[in-house]
Amino acid sequence: MDMRISLRPYHVIYFSLLFFIFIPKINLIGLNSTAVGIKPDDILYFLLLIISIGMFYFDKKIPRKILAIFLVITILNIVQILLSNFGTSALPYLLRYTMYISIFFIGYMLAQRNLKKSFNAIVNLSAFAVLIEFIWSILQFLGILGGSQDGVWRTGHIYRTVAQTANPIELALLVLFQIPFLIYMMSSVKKSTKKIAYILIIMACTTLFMTQSRAAMIVGVLIVGLSYIKSSKNKYISLLIIIVFFAISGYSLSKNERITSVFKSNSIASLAKDLRNGGQIINSDVNFVKLDRLSSNSDPSLFIRLSKWRYLWEKIKQGPLGFGPGYFGPSIDGFYIRMLAENGPLGLMLFLILLYNIFGRIYLNNSLKYAVPFAVMAIMIVAFIVDAFYFSRFAYWFWFVSGIFYVNTQRGNKND
Repeated sequence: MDMRISLRPYHVIYFSLLFFIFIPKINLIGLNSTAVGIKPDDILYFLLLIISIGMFYFDKKIPRKILAIFLVITILNIVQILLSNFGTSALPYLLRYTMYISIFFIGYMLAQRNLKKSFNAIVNLSAFAVLIEFIWSILQFLGILGGSQDGVWRTGHIYRTVAQTANPIELALLVLFQIPFLIYMMSSVKKSTKKIAYILIIMACTTLFMTQSRAAMIVGVLIVGLSYIKSSKNKYISLLIIIVFFAISGYSLSKNERITSVFKSNSIASLAKDLRNGGQIINSDVNFVKLDRLSSNSDPSLFIRLSKWRYLWEKIKQGPLGFGPGYFGPSIDGFYIRMLAENGPLGLMLFLILLYNIFGRIYLNNSLKYAVPFAVMAIMIVAFIVDAFYFSRFAYWFWFVSGIFYVNTQRGNKND
């Protein structure tokens, strides 16, 4: 009996993605704080990087424009570190940020080898991930399983489920970028695949609600509805389904205290008053905000965010060119203001150009033509209030899938 195993580079890549889906996000070695450290993900990344370099050596195919933007972003970060944030704390942030984006090229080179297999793998992995995240979230909510929070494993009941990620919003972002491929499954000619896709969509939306991430919940409902209407052949039936879906979702959101607390009659006025009286930053890493003057009518989450943004805006005016990655600590609660503070207007503009070059021209004629852009727009909306592209599990998935999707769109006219 022949027991030999033929191990290919793409086997390691798919194993890595399965690892991200299965294994909880925890630190092996902490750096500066529990949120930033060396994780098993990082070790796998370097393995992927070596594989991608080997694939590039043999194929020599790479999107030059996107590579040029990526290199300029990296050089800009290095220059800003040398000018403003020279120290050991900046290095982990620089490495992590550049690592995330470079995953795009690994997905791109894998898709160049075999587009159909890599694309089908992403569709199947999305379905599998949603199933695992849903089961994990239910078990966490029931207190049967614990979860990772900021890189440290916690046990007991978790009110806002995190599944295998480190915080609820990271899980919500993951689900948002898995939903388009479930919508793609709905267009299958096989009835069994369609049924599975509908069940998985329900699981994905349930997981979103269990994260209690307000922005992600609302835009998640919108992208599911808009994507489904756009891609459906029978507009009347799809519209009826969407009306029912929105009604159920709206009712669920109306019962959510985190949603309703923002829309109290005097919450905005109380918040404005509290910001005038308090909201001081306790230390320079923008992690801690004084809450001693916060009234019961104000939403604590909004109060903390607005206090951070006010502090950061004053810093941005003092240094409009940016202070370098990691200068303001691990959590700013706003990706765009973070980019302005760390990389300046040039860094933010380069990042948006990068996204446009990947998703701005889609030549497909299937449901992904609408579902993926809607999902990216949803993520970009959520990024106003969270450090979206700095979450490692989400970033790995987003950039890797983006690499495969980019090749798929470039060959869309031929392979659709």
